[in-house]
Amino acid sequence: MQGEDGRFVERAKDAGVLNAGGRGLSAVFFDYDGDGAPDLYVANDRTTNVLYRNRGAGAFEDVTVETGAGRRDHQEARAGMGVAIGDLNGKGRPDIVVTNFAGEPKTLYRNVEGALFDDATESSGVERPSLPYVQWGTDIVDLDDDGRPDLVMVSGHLIPKMIMTLARLFGNSKSLGPYARGDRSYKQPPVLYRNAGGGRMEDATPSAGDFASLRLSARGLAAGDVDGDGRVDLVIASIIGGAHVLRNATAAPGNALEILPVAGADRRTVLGTKVVVTAGGVRQVQEFILRPSYASGAWIPLHFGLGAAETATVEVIPPGATAPAARFESVPAGRLYTVKDGALAERRAFRR
Repeated sequence: MQGEDGRFVERAKDAGVLNAGGRGLSAVFFDYDGDGAPDLYVANDRTTNVLYRNRGAGAFEDVTVETGAGRRDHQEARAGMGVAIGDLNGKGRPDIVVTNFAGEPKTLYRNVEGALFDDATESSGVERPSLPYVQWGTDIVDLDDDGRPDLVMVSGHLIPKMIMTLARLFGNSKSLGPYARGDRSYKQPPVLYRNAGGGRMEDATPSAGDFASLRLSARGLAAGDVDGDGRVDLVIASIIGGAHVLRNATAAPGNALEILPVAGADRRTVLGTKVVVTAGGVRQVQEFILRPSYASGAWIPLHFGLGAAETATVEVIPPGATAPAARFESVPAGRLYTVKDGALAERRAFRR
């Protein structure tokens, strides 16, 4: 917690977020239940992931079991790595995606009415394409601007294949345990899922251009419109294979707009601002947060694909609030806007 003099005070125990026994690798503040208060989610390695609900006044309570946001009774705890937050089924509630180790499904926790999380890993189609790989950085973002956010993950093993081969040759393969699961290649492919609607995700990796040919021992992933053309690009950081900037060259994408909350005269944080965009009969809700990924992240404008729609209605819910404080009609697509002190202002047009 930050004090009035700019220093920070350790109060995890008092706040109830110690994550005792956990091995946290990623964490994110976001409002899962829509009450205006930021909650905390922690992805743990080989121990259950944990969801802490914000009770107010700086106090949190562990609601993992009652919400289903962690390990189920019949499951072995998975090796949680990266985290992504986004609304994959268009219900207006943030879902959670956690990347895990090879041989383990990458978990999709579907938000049900801001109260429960359903394990939709298998029903969504996320399970099989990612199963062989050790996966890390991840994000939920609309890559083709059709109004349905997509899902991307990067991969890479911990142990070079040569070391695992030598361990097997000298009779020590059992000591490798989970490290010998799945694809044993040190360099592994990233995975891209296209949102097909209706809660289904399709493996779109083979048709993703240069993305499909990558083989990296990757860790970090960030997404954002690097070149200002209104299409979300990807940046991948890896241990072996170098850094890669992947320009989004999607042919004939839909329209889009971006909203960047900016601190106003009161200089209070804009983190936690929610923006509701309605266009072509599709309603999208996004929260302005620090995008967590793994060993990386992004602070970028909220990106909304609009499909064929050329204008949208934009509503802004300030941090801590539960209802819109501002509404803007017939906002033209193809532009980046800022929201400051209740006003919407165009910053620039996309360069397509």
